Amino acid sequence: MSSPEALAATVLQNVGWNGSLPINPKAIAECYGIAVKSEVSLMGGTNSGRGFKLGDGKVMIIVNPADSKARQNFTIAHELGHAFLHGCGIHDRSTDRVEVYKQKEAQANAFAAALLMPESPVRNAVELGKNLPELAELFQVSQTAMYVRLNHLGILS
Repeated sequence: MSSPEALAATVLQNVGWNGSLPINPKAIAECYGIAVKSEVSLMGGTNSGRGFKLGDGKVMIIVNPADSKARQNFTIAHELGHAFLHGCGIHDRSTDRVEVYKQKEAQANAFAAALLMPESPVRNAVELGKNLPELAELFQVSQTAMYVRLNHLGILS
């Protein structure tokens, strides 16, 4: 299996990403035939999103319309991570061991971060003097997600 970072770069290349920001994870999902729906009634509780494998083998992502656009973007990218990394877009919390579940969640988060905040554009924006709120706005992610990405890339000391 490719690393989440490498796989995200491949996905961006496959959809013909031209470097424009912010990256639209819903459009990427649709390029791969994955439907994205915004419906709170299908969420169950306070979840931000879920991926479902349908009976016909297709994957559908449901996002919570009450969430911010930045949160919805990360949720879609996270669920895409499950689809691309784990082969079906879904994993079963009831059968996965806790360690396996946590590993899959970390991989999906890493994929989402790399998809929405590719290293080169992040580094370029930092070199241009963008601060954390400006970076989060530019990439349409939360400040927390951007902080974690900057830390992962070794930009923060």
